[in-house]
Amino acid sequence: MAVDCLKLPSLTPAERNTWSQAVSRDWQALSKAPPAVRADPRMGLAAVRQDWRAFQFAYQNLRENKEFVLEVLKTSGFTLQFASEALRCNREVVLEAVRQDGCAVRHAFYQSFREDFDIMKEAIANDWRSYEYASTELKKNKDLALFAIEQSWEALQFIDEEMLLGCRYGMYHTGFCPFHQELHDNLDVMTAAVSQKGEAGTGTK
Repeated sequence: MAVDCLKLPSLTPAERNTWSQAVSRDWQALSKAPPAVRADPRMGLAAVRQDWRAFQFAYQNLRENKEFVLEVLKTSGFTLQFASEALRCNREVVLEAVRQDGCAVRHAFYQSFREDFDIMKEAIANDWRSYEYASTELKKNKDLALFAIEQSWEALQFIDEEMLLGCRYGMYHTGFCPFHQELHDNLDVMTAAVSQKGEAGTGTK
């Protein structure tokens, strides 16, 4: 339930002006601000526009406000991690987050979002590395796999291993791969992707 800001201790005009100036100069001032400041949409937005991490210091009422969260997501999709649980369950909010930063999908509350073809495609379109967070079942989807590869060859390291090996086998024995004609000339890349499979989750993102 959203916090009723009217119940928060009020600020004098002088105090509000002082905090407004402090937050405008340094977003980290929000972390030391009283609740009435952290609950103020204008000051919260001023801080977040300097650095998206400021959203973690926003008061509960702002982190539960869908309209406000959609606004701060424009600064960075990673602000999703500081939104309320209910909003991290909201498809519209999650979709906006991944459109800004594909890897923000890992902060969605429901695992089912990683099984959602449309959401994962939007995420991959923004950042091919988000393909790592697709569900095991969705990684078996050839259309999504091809889309990820089209964004970057490095996405091969996250493709379902059975699918990748099957494609390699088909190329070797029949000259056919279900992905794309260009892969015919990249057997070495595919082999390297398989060998790197165990390290795929430890690389720098």
